[in-house]
Amino acid sequence: MKYKFHIFLVVILVGVAFSFSSCQKEETCLLSKDVTLTLGMYAIIKDSVEVDTTIAVLSAIGVGLNDSLYSSAQEVSFVRLQLNPYQDETKYYLKFGNKGSDTLSITSKRTLKLLSETCGFITNYQVLKATSSSNYIDSVYVINTNVTNETTEHVKIYF
Repeated sequence: MKYKFHIFLVVILVGVAFSFSSCQKEETCLLSKDVTLTLGMYAIIKDSVEVDTTIAVLSAIGVGLNDSLYSSAQEVSFVRLQLNPYQDETKYYLKFGNKGSDTLSITSKRTLKLLSETCGFITNYQVLKATSSSNYIDSVYVINTNVTNETTEHVKIYF
């Protein structure tokens, strides 16, 4: 009888040990959850040669928002802007110091992507169209339509 009780006790202890070890440990999310649209600034010089350009002073404000993402940022050659995760169109008011201002409109398609159980979901975008009000900006071209958590350039802005 004692022998059966010891076997029963060992089986119970082994079962409890396995049940605790099978639980997932809470992990820290180490993956980037930032999904931003990267805009590069360019100028066309003689004979249609494209060169990177630097904007002396840039402010970027989301249309309909009270806060600015960039407020008088200096010596800017690229900017990273967040797209709206709730709407297909995102608009930014861009002010180029005292040289002028434009409204930049980005139309995109949104998709959810599961990074992991720990990290959760992110919203990726496919840029369908980019336009500007063309006051100071000459033209806008989409060069990479897929906006993910990687930091590649997506849109070229020409002055």
